[in-house]
Amino acid sequence: MNYNLKERGKMKKRILYICVAVVTLLAMSISAFAQELPPEPQASEEPAVSQTQDAAEPTEEATPEPQESTAPAPEPSAEPQPSAAPESSTPPVPEEPAAPVVTEEPAAETPNAPQEAVNVPEPSEAPEKIYDAPAIFLKGIVAKGNDDTLQLTEEQLEDIERALQENLSPYRKEVVMQAYSLVGKVNYFWGGKSTETGWDIRWGNEAIVGSAGSEQMGKTRAYGLDCSGYVLWSFVNAEESLTARGEIETMTKAEVVNRTGYGTAGQWELSKEISWEQAQPGDLAFYGAPSQTPRNHVGIVVGTNEEGQLLVAHCSSTNNNVVVSEAKQAGFQYIRELKFTEAREAGLLAEQEIVVAENGMPMFLTQEQAYQGAVGNGWNMNE
Repeated sequence: MNYNLKERGKMKKRILYICVAVVTLLAMSISAFAQELPPEPQASEEPAVSQTQDAAEPTEEATPEPQESTAPAPEPSAEPQPSAAPESSTPPVPEEPAAPVVTEEPAAETPNAPQEAVNVPEPSEAPEKIYDAPAIFLKGIVAKGNDDTLQLTEEQLEDIERALQENLSPYRKEVVMQAYSLVGKVNYFWGGKSTETGWDIRWGNEAIVGSAGSEQMGKTRAYGLDCSGYVLWSFVNAEESLTARGEIETMTKAEVVNRTGYGTAGQWELSKEISWEQAQPGDLAFYGAPSQTPRNHVGIVVGTNEEGQLLVAHCSSTNNNVVVSEAKQAGFQYIRELKFTEAREAGLLAEQEIVVAENGMPMFLTQEQAYQGAVGNGWNMNE
């Protein structure tokens, strides 16, 4: 009995030793297996670190990046463009394809740019267009008035009588009457001229301004007169009226034009300077000498006001009509007398100082300048 008990005890001890050995082996194998496992997760972490480093390369900040990735929102606010690009690695990718879209848009705009560049020279060429006449009428000419339109009212006649000095020659008085007959009735038109006896049926009809030298060139306006054209018409009609009454010897319109002047430059050259105290109705008033001002202005002295100040009738671009103004307030600085006035006051023919071209135009300059040279001919000489 005792022997059996001892044998059983030994067997239990052996079994226990075996179990301990097995457990030890299992523990050793588990520990060995566990030791083999760590390198694998470390290898998995290494690529993660390499990815974060790759993502951090744009910002050149490797260590803080995991922290930055946890808080992407505040960084973009601190650094709008630099931080937003690296942190939102996913958002920038869609934004980058958007960039080519932007580049495509300017590419679409570039073809438009040359088109605009092509349009730029076109308007610049328009003002340079040269017209073959001072006025190009758009429609058939319809009379907007007649000779009755030029009749002065009783009130106007009384005003004229008060403004005129005593013992004024019939010639000067007739020039004043003709000048007054257009007050408030004819529009201003750059380059507008007329030698028509009485009402010119072209007045008031729409026409394109064809004379160079003004911003009005190429624009459509009611046809009328410019300042020198107004002076010319007044003297031509004064001559026609006095000739019809037999008070002076007859002169053709071409002869009158050549003695009066077709533009302000010609009217200046065909007149002589006198003092303001010597001025009489029928004399001319100028803004300045042609050599002193690029754009001159001329009118006709028609009398004096109650204060004794000279009054000048002129076709004004500012008022777009014929008006009567106090001379100095309107800007007139020179008073001149046409050289042939004295002879015409005596009823005699005046010497001709300017020859006439074959086409009947005055040759104060040349035939080409008379038609096309607006500056030299005085067509640009206006206010």
